[in-house]
Amino acid sequence: MSYLSNPSHYAREEFKAYVEALAFDKGWRPRFPTLHNTGVPSLAQWEAYGSTVEERWGPNLNRYYQGLGWHAGPHLVVCPDYIWVLSDVEAPGVSVSCWNHVTLGIEMVGNYEVGGDDPDAGEGAKVIDNAVFALAALSRHLGWSVGAIVKGVGGLHFHRECARDGHPCPGSRVDKAAVLARVLAQVSAFGGAPPAVVPAPTPVAPAAPAFGSPAWIQERLNQLGAHPPLTVDGDLGPKTVAAVESFQMSRGLTVDGIVGPQTIAALKPA
Repeated sequence: MSYLSNPSHYAREEFKAYVEALAFDKGWRPRFPTLHNTGVPSLAQWEAYGSTVEERWGPNLNRYYQGLGWHAGPHLVVCPDYIWVLSDVEAPGVSVSCWNHVTLGIEMVGNYEVGGDDPDAGEGAKVIDNAVFALAALSRHLGWSVGAIVKGVGGLHFHRECARDGHPCPGSRVDKAAVLARVLAQVSAFGGAPPAVVPAPTPVAPAAPAFGSPAWIQERLNQLGAHPPLTVDGDLGPKTVAAVESFQMSRGLTVDGIVGPQTIAALKPA
């Protein structure tokens, strides 16, 4: 999955029309949504970025996620005034390690922890409104049963439900039951019969990574307790190098982040 070179932003009805035109015919169909929040920037920090959409969020967030070495962050970022589409919604992405590649991530701008932004008033309420609308439009088009919640399988998810990541997203002040009730009400408000649900293609189990390949290295580091877990994407970026260095230190090897013969031998299963 890759970032869009020119991220797009939509007002609500524009976004609904955009969603209704999505075909999801590229071999992937998200099973459920996961809601996130930025934390930093807060809404005040985001407002300080500038008064025009070009100066605000979409392109900056793309660069931020690319700097982390991710193929893509959440597909959508919801602001008080727009819904941003940052990457190909019809292709899988990376946003939560517990269920990457099966969920569509939606990031809300703001810090919704105690003492932070208020999700029920002002700009925070606008963000929640737009997030609810986006969730409803996607749920209706994709046939999601967002109220039938089974962790990692279906229904509306919050990032904080992935204990492995340890994130409080979308913030302790965001009540899941309240958001879910509003999404279901918005789906009903759209009216009419929802589109037929097209079954997701049967997943094909990926081949095991070749011995010594970057993906094999990442997989072995994960099996040996890499923290945080690495995304097995074959990209030896900064996080993987840091995990290699940590492994080398734990085994008394030369700590250089290079996976040479000694490090390969130490990684190789008995």
